Amino acid sequence: MNPVREKFEYFLTRGFFAFLRCCPAPVIYGTCRLVAGVFYRLGGSRRRITLKNLQLAFPGKTEKERTRIARAAYRHFGRMIA
Repeated sequence: MNPVREKFEYFLTRGFFAFLRCCPAPVIYGTCRLVAGVFYRLGGSRRRITLKNLQLAFPGKTEKERTRIARAAYRHFGRMIA
């Protein structure tokens, strides 16, 4: 990975967590949920990997069900960050 991009992501993450420390709990949860949704929408390759893994793990489920599970997993990850 590009070292400049790594530093940018590092400082962006540090700034995000510094912001969260100053906020009340409802704002933290809402912000993390929003960030998780953004990561789901914009994280193309990671989302595709998630959906492919769910397809392998749950071949009997429909595409809609697997998408719902993937979104729920991203939301859960957002809650865990909070």
